[in-house]
Amino acid sequence: MSLRPRFRAPSTGQCFINQVPDELLEIMFVLSLPDALVDPKPGTGAQYVAYMRRSGALDYPALIAQVCPRWKDCARSSQALHAYLFVDAGMHEFMKGKNEIWRDRYFTNIVARSGSRPLTLSIDVGRGSAVALIMYPPFKDSLPRLRRLCLNFNHRQAYDYPLPLLSPHALSTPMLDTVHIHCGADRQSTTSSNAVSYFLRLLARWRRPERGPIPAFHDAPRLVSFSFEGLRSAIFNSPLLFGLAHFPFSKMTCFCLPEAPCYSVDVFNFMMHMPCLRTFRCTLYEVEDQGDRAIHEAQTPWSSLTTDFPQLNDLDIMLATQPGMEGNQPPGVPGLECFLGALTAPALTSLTISRRVQLGQRPYDWGHDEEGLLVPALQGFIERSRCTITKFELATFGATLPELVSALQLMPALRTLRLDSTMVCMEVSLLHALARPTDEGLPALVPRLRCLVIDNARVNSSFKNSDVLDMVEARWPVGWSEGGIAHVEVAHFKEGEGSLEAETRYQERLEAMAHRREDIELDIRECVDEAEASDEEHGDPRYL
Repeated sequence: MSLRPRFRAPSTGQCFINQVPDELLEIMFVLSLPDALVDPKPGTGAQYVAYMRRSGALDYPALIAQVCPRWKDCARSSQALHAYLFVDAGMHEFMKGKNEIWRDRYFTNIVARSGSRPLTLSIDVGRGSAVALIMYPPFKDSLPRLRRLCLNFNHRQAYDYPLPLLSPHALSTPMLDTVHIHCGADRQSTTSSNAVSYFLRLLARWRRPERGPIPAFHDAPRLVSFSFEGLRSAIFNSPLLFGLAHFPFSKMTCFCLPEAPCYSVDVFNFMMHMPCLRTFRCTLYEVEDQGDRAIHEAQTPWSSLTTDFPQLNDLDIMLATQPGMEGNQPPGVPGLECFLGALTAPALTSLTISRRVQLGQRPYDWGHDEEGLLVPALQGFIERSRCTITKFELATFGATLPELVSALQLMPALRTLRLDSTMVCMEVSLLHALARPTDEGLPALVPRLRCLVIDNARVNSSFKNSDVLDMVEARWPVGWSEGGIAHVEVAHFKEGEGSLEAETRYQERLEAMAHRREDIELDIRECVDEAEASDEEHGDPRYL
């Protein structure tokens, strides 16, 4: 079920889109690029290929060109649009004969249409090889202007080495500033084993320096953003290995660690080498074992660490249990409290806190009770940092309603809020808390909120669709803003309105909002059973 404000065509009868200059039209096209091209994750490549096949288009510019003659001319001549390339490496390698000739001509043409623009190359490696693809024309000839490289090793039988990627072949990438690698969640995959093998070889050569280093990249002087997801081996807990791979820590503005849980002292040991850090993602032990923690602190004393990061504005923390200790955590200090209790980040505006659970496990089966953990950790951090958080996401985290409300009260400037399976039972009292006004008529909780996403498709909820409408109308009444738009997404298990008359009233209210409220974007998704939601968990890094 979706609700979108309807567009009213101009009285002249001419659609305004045909009056938009080509420059603005090109910007709109680039902003509408699918995730497979700009932010690939496991599964986005397959979805992109399937959609293109259904549409009869070879690529996104060809899809845009099907809309109308005006868009066709703009899309085909757009260098910016053709600068985003998606390649299925497995399919690429299996093309032989006439298909191979056609393939080479196609990619040569696409690369040529990008002109001299910096390239973004997204590769679904599959059972192919990213290196074998990049080493040959037309991609090899375009490496000097490659700016962003995204590799998704999405197949269990993938044999490629994620690192080192280009250095063994002395391939230079002078403009490369972003590398995103996802090795999938399968620990038994050859790709994951190859990644571990590479860092073990680095360690062996460090002990025998006469053998020489194996840098991850041959020539990437502008590299400032690196993400290495899907790996959970404990070998990645030390910055020493990344240093041996010649990572330019001093220039890094974005760094996403592999998903192996670390102690807080180890995370700060990484961060202290990156003074320009703006975006950071890490995985912490949910509870830090006192004995092991003492060993790590003895190796790296807190007094030698930097915990103040003035440029950090985006922080993503995932909590994970000790291996083999699910539901039976050892006594110790909560990892979230230990980390946020030491961190100072005055520029932080975006904060995500999530908890990894076993695949197929319901959030209400977590076993470990997080009650009372969230507010103390956040309160001390926010007061010390004096930061203004405008975006907050809490996912698969067992908070109670009073605790969630107390946490949100610490963030009065919040504009975007996402709650993903945050409470065991998302009750209507949550919607009431969001709708409750002050004496002045403003929302009492997070008054500046403009984007609200409640994804409760994985656990039972106890509110109706009409409850969502009540909250939206109370929080954003008619005339609440001049030109502002409130975006609301709610996913929950379907609960009837109680009677046919109540259902009819709800449908009438929904239709009235669709016609009269252009300041509201409302999307309500109803799940009939948990099977509909469980498919979404596969590929989600929060689920093992």
